[in-house]
Amino acid sequence: MAPPPEAEADEELLSLTGPWYWGTYAYGLRLGPERGVVLEPLRGPGRRARFRALPGGDWVGLNGYYEGRRSGWCGAPTGA
Repeated sequence: MAPPPEAEADEELLSLTGPWYWGTYAYGLRLGPERGVVLEPLRGPGRRARFRALPGGDWVGLNGYYEGRRSGWCGAPTGA
């Protein structure tokens, strides 16, 4: 399934997209289908995963290493 067109994208989800870092590894977070997101390495090998939003702001992994694991995003109000 393709992600929603930008005009239909949820602003809250859109604000999460972009580069994410796990130590020295760079990942990209992009919109996925059905209010989901996809995390994937920006280059080279690494874990790829899809996540779905849960009520209350948490997320659940849908595949791979994160399958079934609940996660939450945290960050400063500045987006850092």
